[in-house]
Amino acid sequence: MAHLGTNDTAYHYVGAMSVPRVYQCEDTIARSKPNDTSFEATVLIIGGGGGGGVAGNGLGGGGGGGAGGYREFTKRYFTGTNYTVTVGAGAAQNAIGTDSSIERIANGGGRGEGSATSSSVGGSGGGSVTSFKRTATSPRCNQPKQGNSGGRGNLSALTGGAGGGGAGADGSSNTGSARAGSAGGNGTASSITGSSVTRGGGGGGGSCSFTDGTVAGGSGGSGGGGAGGTADHSGSAQNGSNGTANTGGGGGGGDATNNSSGSSTYSLGTGGNGGSGFICIKIPSSRSITIGSGLTSSSSTSGGFKIIQFTAGTDTISFS
Repeated sequence: MAHLGTNDTAYHYVGAMSVPRVYQCEDTIARSKPNDTSFEATVLIIGGGGGGGVAGNGLGGGGGGGAGGYREFTKRYFTGTNYTVTVGAGAAQNAIGTDSSIERIANGGGRGEGSATSSSVGGSGGGSVTSFKRTATSPRCNQPKQGNSGGRGNLSALTGGAGGGGAGADGSSNTGSARAGSAGGNGTASSITGSSVTRGGGGGGGSCSFTDGTVAGGSGGSGGGGAGGTADHSGSAQNGSNGTANTGGGGGGGDATNNSSGSSTYSLGTGGNGGSGFICIKIPSSRSITIGSGLTSSSSTSGGFKIIQFTAGTDTISFS
C-alpha cells in the first residue's frame, strides 16, 4: 500500500521492495542533497484584488471585484541564489488585479462586471483568474484553487450587482429582482505572521435605487473586500469602497440612482479599487536574508523563525 514521505514523494512497491516516486509538478519540494545549503520555508502569496464594476446607465449595480489569488505552501530554497519577489497592485475600476510572485504566481483578482453605457442588469462579480487543481497522479502537489467564482448578476432590469469571489468562498449571486447589492465571498485565514489574519475577501456588489429610497450595497467579504456602493433615491450616488491594502481584497461595485421619479437622468457611482497584494516568507532564524531596495518590507523573529512581510514593489532577495 502506498504511503507519503515528508516531501512530495510517494512510495510504491516493486516486488517486495518499497521504492520512491517523486512527482513532478509546479509545487514539488526538491529533496535536499548531502552537504547542500538548502532549507525549507513557508510562503504566503496573495495577488492584487480586482476592481469593482461600474454601474449601468439603465440602473444596474456594478459587480464586486474578485480577491487576488491566494496560495500558502512550503518550499525549499537555496543560499546564494537570487529569487525575484513581486507584490501585485490592486486594480482600478473594471480592471484585473496584478499578479504577485516569488517563483510561483498568485493571480490578480478578476474585475467586477458592469457598463455605464449599456444594460440595465446587475453586474457579475469578479473571480480568480486561474485555478489550480490536485491530480490523481500527483496527490501531494501543493496546487490549491487560488480563488472562488464571483456571483452571477441578475438578467432583469433595475437590480443590484453580484458579489466578487473571495479566497475562501464564492461571491453571492443576485436573485429575483433584488436591488440591493450581493455580498462578496469571504477570505481565508493564515497564521504565517504569528497571529491568525484573514485576507482575500471579495468585493460587494453595488445597489440600485429607482423609486424606493436608499438601497444598501453588498458587504465586502471578510479579509479586506470593499463594500458595494449604496444608492440613494435623492440622486446622490456613492462609489464602491476600495479593497483593503495588502489583503488582495476586491473593490466594491458602483451603484446606480435615478435622480428623481420619472427622470431619465442617472447618477452612477464608480467601482472601488482592489486592495494591493501581499507576500510573506517564514524562514529559520539561523538564515540571513538580503532584500533589494525595490521592495517595501518588514521583519520580525518568533519561535525560532524570521518572518519577512513584503507589502509593495519588485526586486530580488537572497539567503545566506
